[in-house]
Amino acid sequence: MLKYDVESNPDKKNWCSLLYGLLCTLGFNDAWLFQDIGDSVLSLSLVKQRLKYQFIQNWNGKLEESSRAIFYKHISSFGFKPYLNI
Repeated sequence: MLKYDVESNPDKKNWCSLLYGLLCTLGFNDAWLFQDIGDSVLSLSLVKQRLKYQFIQNWNGKLEESSRAIFYKHISSFGFKPYLNI
């Protein structure tokens, strides 16, 4: 019912429309169209990996566009910072 709702009212927002948008941005349109993901363990690891890569790309893009992080973008890389353990 929610799938039909998303397809018939694309401007309406609910958790199903947000899931559809996420699947599309991650390249999993087939999972939405066929309502099947195949191997769930493999698919979940691919989703996690793509979410991580997408987040890192967005982070790097925002860092490059920032006028306030001119020095920081030359010395930093994405990853866990050891000072956070202290």
